[in-house]
Amino acid sequence: MISIFLLALSLKIYAKSRIKDYNLMITLGMRDRVLRFFIATEYIGSLAVGLLIGIFIGSLLTIGFQSVIHSIYPTFISIKLPNIKTYLIACFCIILLFLASTIINHEIYVEMELGSSRQIAVSKEKMPNRWLGIKCVVGIILMLVSSYAFSKRVWTESIYLIIMFLVGCYMIISAGGAWILKSYRKKGNGYYKRLPFLQQFYSRFKTHRSNFFMVYILHFLLIGYFSVRISGIIPLDRVQALFPYDYVCLGEKEDQETFKEFQKKFSEKSLILPMVRVTVASASEENSGSRMDTSFQGQNMGISESSYNQLTGRKLGLQNKEIYISFQQDKSEKAHLIDFSVLSGSPRMRFGMPEPYFPENRDKVFDSDYKVIGQERRIIVGNLVGGMQENIVVFSDEYFKSIYSTGDGANILALFNINKDKGEEAVVKFSDYAKDHIQYSEYDSLIQPVYGKKVLQNDTLLAHILKLLEYLFVMILLLISILYVFIVKMVSELPDTRSRMKQFKYLGMRERLDRKILAFENNVMTIMPLVLAIVASILYIFITLKVRYFTKIEKQEFWQYEIWIIGVYTIINLIVAFIIGRVMICLGNREE
Repeated sequence: MISIFLLALSLKIYAKSRIKDYNLMITLGMRDRVLRFFIATEYIGSLAVGLLIGIFIGSLLTIGFQSVIHSIYPTFISIKLPNIKTYLIACFCIILLFLASTIINHEIYVEMELGSSRQIAVSKEKMPNRWLGIKCVVGIILMLVSSYAFSKRVWTESIYLIIMFLVGCYMIISAGGAWILKSYRKKGNGYYKRLPFLQQFYSRFKTHRSNFFMVYILHFLLIGYFSVRISGIIPLDRVQALFPYDYVCLGEKEDQETFKEFQKKFSEKSLILPMVRVTVASASEENSGSRMDTSFQGQNMGISESSYNQLTGRKLGLQNKEIYISFQQDKSEKAHLIDFSVLSGSPRMRFGMPEPYFPENRDKVFDSDYKVIGQERRIIVGNLVGGMQENIVVFSDEYFKSIYSTGDGANILALFNINKDKGEEAVVKFSDYAKDHIQYSEYDSLIQPVYGKKVLQNDTLLAHILKLLEYLFVMILLLISILYVFIVKMVSELPDTRSRMKQFKYLGMRERLDRKILAFENNVMTIMPLVLAIVASILYIFITLKVRYFTKIEKQEFWQYEIWIIGVYTIINLIVAFIIGRVMICLGNREE
């Protein structure tokens, strides 16, 4: 969507700048057929040249990215240049974006039907004038509904809710802006006093609305979406806290003696607890709410309240079929339910390993007659599978006794912290144990009989580094996109600005006043979108912290980084706005 907007903006400016040249060609006697061929050749040629330049720059960036990553983690990462198929797919996608941008600018190309007129009249862009109040109300409703839905874990922080929120913002910006401008017309003398400041917004409403909303979207995504993910990842050294045990082992009753041997030989700090394998209907976000998907059941750990109290020191007071869910995931991961097959109510669960079944038998295979009295995100045994599986479901002691040993699969949970002098020997023993219990991984390779801290810690740290670099790269691209919009807007409006400055001078307007007019226009298009985006982003940030179950300490740590990011970003934008304002004033008063 952002790419289409940026391409549409560029094509719009380019097409308008070329209309006079095409008129001149007609005046000199060029036939319409020849002119159309010339325009098509120019259009396709610019696309081809742009693709070649993009491929070249993209390949250089890939090589640079490879060098940076390899210098950080040479053992674990190897990034190769894309193959020919990847380049062809990328070119195809860019061509589609180019076509979409061309369709958006259809009105501009209609103006290029030059046979009927040799002079292009200056047209005033129409403002919305009907149902403005209703549009504002609908926009507010969309924003409130999307924000409320985003605060529910069932929607997994869906990007579609953010798009819905932005649609509501667009309706308010469009209808609200038109209503404000129209209301000024009813103020008599006040309208005429403000007219020099507002004239551009009256005559070029659609252009300014598009530019304003484009900048607003970029600000919102950068502050409210990507900066949140960066602040959730850093500091990187906190990865150690995600794995409190050196080894987490799953086994059955006959393995209890083996665990006791490990406990005696390798670990003074260890726990051996009863558990049940809790299988839910779906662990796939892609099939959220689907009743037909049976291919990816999720596996989690069920323990009694006594075991939970032994691990955390907390009492829950569960009774009968009440359950409590503890997500074993990092704060940087999206919020979600334990079972993606439900959109409301309790998860569908069964005890034992996953088994194939027919969709129409889902309610017979899984039981949803449970009452979830609470949920938390708390590392108890470790972030073993990224929080999508191997979460903890706590049952009341009485109910746990009734279901224990009713299902197949693991029913013993063993947690070990290995003595320092026994590390190498323990690696061999736990590796042998994992090989003997590989059946636990048959359904899903992510599920392991033994989870080792070192491997998981390295993998998680690597994933965090890659995500951090990815988010930083996207944020830089968004910032460059904002600067690009500002520069294109400034260059495209420069001839009109010079013309207006001359008119003001001929009318006897003081130079100080025309500078105020340009400064006002610049502030509306640069600073106002930033302020509105910060306000909306802070709302979404608070919702994100709530839905991800951030603790008080985590919130304090998060805001330490987030305030710095927002502050530095705001300062950069204020500096850019000041520079653009000064350049517009300087160039606007300069004679051509």
